[in-house]
Order: sequence, then structure tokens, then C-alpha cells
Amino acid sequence: MASSKELDASKPGDTVIPSVDEKNENPVDFKESRRQPLWHVAVLYILTMSGYSVIWFFKNWAVLRDAQESLCDETIVHERLVPVKAGDVELSKFAKINPWLRSLGLLLPLLQLFLVWQTFKNIALMAPDKGAIQRQHPALAALVLVLAFVGLFWLYKLPGSYWLFFLASFIPLAIAQRWLNQFWESVEEKNAPVRYAFSVWELLMLIIGSMFLGLNVVRPFVIQPQ
Repeated sequence: MASSKELDASKPGDTVIPSVDEKNENPVDFKESRRQPLWHVAVLYILTMSGYSVIWFFKNWAVLRDAQESLCDETIVHERLVPVKAGDVELSKFAKINPWLRSLGLLLPLLQLFLVWQTFKNIALMAPDKGAIQRQHPALAALVLVLAFVGLFWLYKLPGSYWLFFLASFIPLAIAQRWLNQFWESVEEKNAPVRYAFSVWELLMLIIGSMFLGLNVVRPFVIQPQ
């Protein structure tokens, strides 16, 4: 074992590797962007058989609200996400919302349609390009997404294996996510790292969802009608 003198005798230019305790006291400050890859939305939505849609809305309501609060109060710092430098006007529409109550509202048919339309409309208004069609006509753009979402979702009523086409209803969510990504890119620091790996909870959803999806796909071939 090296003596304390040997440990202290580091020469100029030497790389000093901190101990485990020192690493724990001074963790590397790594923060990521709020942007989400579009293929993330597609994979999570399809493999959870649309169940991810509720989580998508909840997550974005919470992220948008927290970003607005951090702009109003500089003492609020998110440990995992890069700070937001602008966008207070666009984010003001999400001030003081309750993601939990809104998520419960998604269980009520008529309220569900209104909440989805309202969220899509507010996201459309966040387009950095003021000449973007969704920013010029946010209510209409949101209505188109809602109608597409409902229309594609109702494909689950198709006979046989054709019901799986309802999973194409992820497309409206992916479009809204693209609008969000454009907004986050304009208000976050340049080249903020985007997380491409799935989180533990997302992986758990994918595993459970894949099992149910697999059972539904295989069942018609295993269980023959009497």
C-alpha cells in the first residue's frame, strides 16, 4: 500500500483520479434536452397498444408546466434537464396545470376530446416559425390531429387481424411531438444532448406491452373458432 507521502507527491501534469467518496460528493453534472425522438413515441405507443398515449400527455403536461415555473422562478433548477432560456409567453398556457387531474380527465370521453384538442392547439402555438401553418391556424391544426387520432383509433373495430391498423393512431402524437421538439430546440441551450435510450420505466412498459401485443397477434392462430 502506498504511503500518504507517495499519494501526495503528484507531479504537475499528472492526472489525479478522485476516490469513490470524492466522486459521490462531486457528481458529474449531466443534463439532457426535453426533446424526444419521434421513433420513441412510435415504439412506445405501438408496443403498449396505445396505452402510452396517456403517459405521453401526462409527461408533457408536467414538463411544460415545470419549464414555465423555472422561467418565473430562477431558484427552480431541474437536476436532469437543461435550463430553458426563453418561451415564457408560449409556456404561460401551461402555468399551474395539474397533470394528474388532466390525466384523469382523459378517462371521460367528451372531456378527453377537449383536453387533447386544447393541448394540440397550445403546442401548435409554440412553433418557433411564426409563419408555420400550425401557428397561423392552431385551432384548425389541432382539430385535424384530433380527428386523425380518433379516426385511426377506431380502426380497432376492423375484423380479423386488420384491427392492428388502429396502432397507426400514434401518427398525430408524433406530429405534436415534432412541434414540441422544434420549440425545445429553440429555447434550450444549443446542442443539448437528447436521450435516445429508454428509461427503466419505459423498458418495463415495453416488456409488458409486448407480451400483451404478442398474445393478441398469436391468439387468432392458436384458438380456432368452434
